[in-house]
Amino acid sequence: MRRLLRDHGLSIATFGLFFVFVCGQSVMGLLDYNSTQQEHGRQPVGYVQYLGSGDFIEAVFENWESEFLQMGLYVVLTAFLYQRGSAESRDPDSQHPDEAGYEEAKHRAAATSGAAGENSATGSRSAGY
Repeated sequence: MRRLLRDHGLSIATFGLFFVFVCGQSVMGLLDYNSTQQEHGRQPVGYVQYLGSGDFIEAVFENWESEFLQMGLYVVLTAFLYQRGSAESRDPDSQHPDEAGYEEAKHRAAATSGAAGENSATGSRSAGY
C-alpha cells in the first residue's frame, strides 16, 4: 500500500481532489437549483435527479471549458511572453541554453562541410559519404 501511494501519489491526489470538488459543486448546485425551483413555485428535486439534470451537466462543462481555455491561453502566451523572476519563464536578457553558441556552431559546420566537400587537388566535389 505504501508503494502504491508513493508511486502514484500525484494521480491519487489529483483524482481525489477532482472528486471532492465535483461533489462540492454538485451539492452547492443542488441547493441553488432547488432555491430557484422554489422561487418559481416548483417542487425541489432530489440529489440523484439533479445529477441527471441539464443544469448540473451544463455547470460542469462550463467550468471545464473555462479551465481548458485558461490553460491553453497560458501555454500559448508563455511560448511568446516573458515574466521576470518566474520559474516558468526564462530571463529575456539571458541567452537560452538551446540557443547558446548556435550561430557559431552553424558557421563552423558550414565551414567544415565546405572544406570537406571540395578536393583541393582537383577542385571537384566529393561524394559526401
